Amino acid sequence: MKRSRSWTAVLTLATLHCSSSGGSSSSSASPGTSSDAAPSPTSTSPGPGCGSGASFAGSRATFPNDDSAIGVGTDRRWARGSGHAIFWDPSRLPEGGYNEVQESDDGVNWRTVGQAPRFAGRAVWKVPYAGPAIMWVRIAPDGEAPLAPISVRLTPSQNAHYKWSQVFADGPFNPRDGAGALVYRDRMWLLGGWNPLIPAIYPRTCNNEVWSSSDGVSWRNEKPNTFDSWGFDGSLDWEGRHTAGYVVYRNRMWILGGDIIQGRYQMDAWSSDDGQSWIRESPDMGMPQRALQYTVNYGEKLWIMGGQTMPDFVNAGGTTKVFDDVWMSTDARNWDQVPQDGPHWAPRGIISGQVVFDNKMWVVGGGVYTNWDHPERTYYNDVWSSSDGKTWDQHGDDSIPWDPRQYLNVTVYDGRIFVLGGYNQRGNLRDVWFTQDGENWYEVGDTPWIERHAASTWVFKGGLYIGVGNAVQGGAMHADLWRLDAQTTP
Repeated sequence: MKRSRSWTAVLTLATLHCSSSGGSSSSSASPGTSSDAAPSPTSTSPGPGCGSGASFAGSRATFPNDDSAIGVGTDRRWARGSGHAIFWDPSRLPEGGYNEVQESDDGVNWRTVGQAPRFAGRAVWKVPYAGPAIMWVRIAPDGEAPLAPISVRLTPSQNAHYKWSQVFADGPFNPRDGAGALVYRDRMWLLGGWNPLIPAIYPRTCNNEVWSSSDGVSWRNEKPNTFDSWGFDGSLDWEGRHTAGYVVYRNRMWILGGDIIQGRYQMDAWSSDDGQSWIRESPDMGMPQRALQYTVNYGEKLWIMGGQTMPDFVNAGGTTKVFDDVWMSTDARNWDQVPQDGPHWAPRGIISGQVVFDNKMWVVGGGVYTNWDHPERTYYNDVWSSSDGKTWDQHGDDSIPWDPRQYLNVTVYDGRIFVLGGYNQRGNLRDVWFTQDGENWYEVGDTPWIERHAASTWVFKGGLYIGVGNAVQGGAMHADLWRLDAQTTP
């Protein structure tokens, strides 16, 4: 394994589903569902939202590859119906034109299943549902001889079927992004958030409201916003914030750290057992100052990973530091840094939600925000897991099919890891992907909600909910709520 690759803002990849809306859909799926009914592969040609290409190569299915023509790679076992990125090196091919993606049942007879611009360096192959146990894939540049193929062993499909429904279009709370979303004591909870568009209501941009619901439909305000004046006492109540760490731990709701909107780093920790009264557990958690960190409750411990400094927003200034460190605590007061051993995810943050799955904690996607000395955002789509926070395994290497992104929402639902929306150089996204193993990914087709990033997600009473976030349409943010349900049939 190797250190993960990043995709910076100047790069655009040709993907299996790429649209001008920034989301993606499958023409073979019925509305609101994912489908394995159509065994024929889906085209890899880019949609109208795709732009200029990348100039890097992947690690698992890269062309030219002189060693790929004969054997089946022992680690290249891809589930039927899943999508996988394959790469080629544009610098080793003639300029201009396009590359066809071809597949074969026997390594002799080939059929074209899609194409991508040659400069893109990347396409996504959708593994057929039908066919032999071993298949071959190759790139065929137009006007040139095909490149040496790779072989893939096909494993049973891991696909599932889901359907979206709208809970409401405009909730009782105001629009916001980066708000905490927790499930606690059989209720959904919404904590804080950011909205600069209604200064009469949120004069300091962020708020410290708390809302809850027993059914996702009816919500009550548990705690009004008190973060509305410059005389606010941050020792008595938590300052308004967004993109903080939000977890349920030891039968309490916790807020760990915060943002930089007030011109400083919020490094405090708060907890509550009712959402109305909050206890400051620590005025400063003691680790290097940061924002946009990733927070997880795992193994009866609190974990904070990554994040970055943001000198453009903080009065102290300085240079950008992006972290790949891991910190662990049992009380949010005393933190121990966990030493890293072996391959590890690149420094990053900007991941909303948390993934604890298969008795491991997972780092999925993310990125780096801009500052004066880091003028371009960085986006990731690699997937890592660890059972101890010290040693990490990468899943799927560079074959993850969804585009790199930050401000994505991650969660676990129906025995699968989900990635929802996010942001990259195309803007807000709305595609939704899931996996059972971190390597074989499937898309939920025809997402009906507005493209968004930094949304709030809950897994509650058999459904996966997503709402609010930076969902901008018609010049305004929206406070909608949607529910995804598992279906027994497509």
